[in-house]
Amino acid sequence: LFVLEALSCGLPVVAFDIPANKFLTEHQCGITVTKGSGRAMKDELILLLSSPEILEKMSINARKLVLEKFDDQLFYDKYFNLYKNL
Repeated sequence: LFVLEALSCGLPVVAFDIPANKFLTEHQCGITVTKGSGRAMKDELILLLSSPEILEKMSINARKLVLEKFDDQLFYDKYFNLYKNL
């Protein structure tokens, strides 16, 4: 949940490569690292924070992803259609 909250604020995320975080790299709004690798996490955070161009691009992509895939109205419509078709 914290990943989605960060993305909604336009904050790129460095997270472990568990299935729930796969959309990060797919939409270029974050970086995933091997689960349990604190060193890799540190290295990627340093890289991200030292690259303003990459950080800005990922920030824009993060906000765009949330607006396109997690919009409230989109969820309302999906729930409405789900119950309507039962």
